[in-house]
Amino acid sequence: MTSTPAIAQHEVAQIRQTVAMLQPGSMASMRREEVLRLVAEVQRLQNDLTHLTSGLRTLLAKTA
Repeated sequence: MTSTPAIAQHEVAQIRQTVAMLQPGSMASMRREEVLRLVAEVQRLQNDLTHLTSGLRTLLAKTA
């Protein structure tokens, strides 16, 4: 059973590219740099979760 992340990896990458096009120091409700940092953290966490899920599935398959 495969689950889709709440925000797909390509969507996170698209958000990051969009924000990166803003002028440094630009304000929306957050500074551009803070949004980029948060998006990078989401990407890292999604990657970690994908690897953990894969490892758990492998372990479960070995014990079944």
